[in-house]
Amino acid sequence: MALHQYQSASPKRRQNRWVPACPTQSGHPGRPAQPLSSDGHSADRAFSAVLSQFSNDRPTALFSPDSVMTVATFRALKTLGISIPDEVSLMWFDNLEWTRLVSPELSVVSQPVLGMKQSAATELLRRIDGDEDEFRTTFCDTEFVYRASTAPPPSG
Repeated sequence: MALHQYQSASPKRRQNRWVPACPTQSGHPGRPAQPLSSDGHSADRAFSAVLSQFSNDRPTALFSPDSVMTVATFRALKTLGISIPDEVSLMWFDNLEWTRLVSPELSVVSQPVLGMKQSAATELLRRIDGDEDEFRTTFCDTEFVYRASTAPPPSG
């Protein structure tokens, strides 16, 4: 598996939590997840990183953290003539409407947006009321939404 690498704190923490779990959770020991050499913010760099990765050691799956990286990845795979999901699985960390409008429809990790908004509002009100305790990290449950862009790794 390959992933677009982020340098900012929140996506980096998320990446550090799920990457080690990939080989064990998938049931396929395979190779560990490897970051693509992209800054995680530029569509052009993401596009180039995917082109470079697929000219060398092809991953069996790509995980993209945002829409900019996902669109660039989708475009790069199409440019290379790589079939999703026959040759590589692609998934994204968000569940926007457009993920069902592309072909194949994208599998996603869906975030509980309403719960995240409620947590943010609660934290903001706490701060407004003068409670300036330490910074708090809130973890929210996510849901894997299986769609047509993911499949078992190709054999061979």
